[in-house]
Amino acid sequence: MSDNPRWTSVAFPSEMVEAVRKLIEELKYWPSVSTFCREAVLEKIDKESRRLKELREDKRQAHADEFQRLASKDQDEASKRKRPGPEAGDC
Repeated sequence: MSDNPRWTSVAFPSEMVEAVRKLIEELKYWPSVSTFCREAVLEKIDKESRRLKELREDKRQAHADEFQRLASKDQDEASKRKRPGPEAGDC
């Protein structure tokens, strides 16, 4: 037997399976509860993958913004150190 089986089983509450059966009977689109569940899981994986990608992009942008803010702050502090201060009698 393989360590990585091609198929596995998943348990759902009976009420949920019955709700799926009713949808299948009425809509006559899916051939089985398994097909419905597989499609639903694929849709959820797609949705959450897109959401995760957006979160990663937002995080990258936040890091880039923070880097830019710190770089500007460092540049401002460096330019202040380079400026000559007022000399006596310049007032």
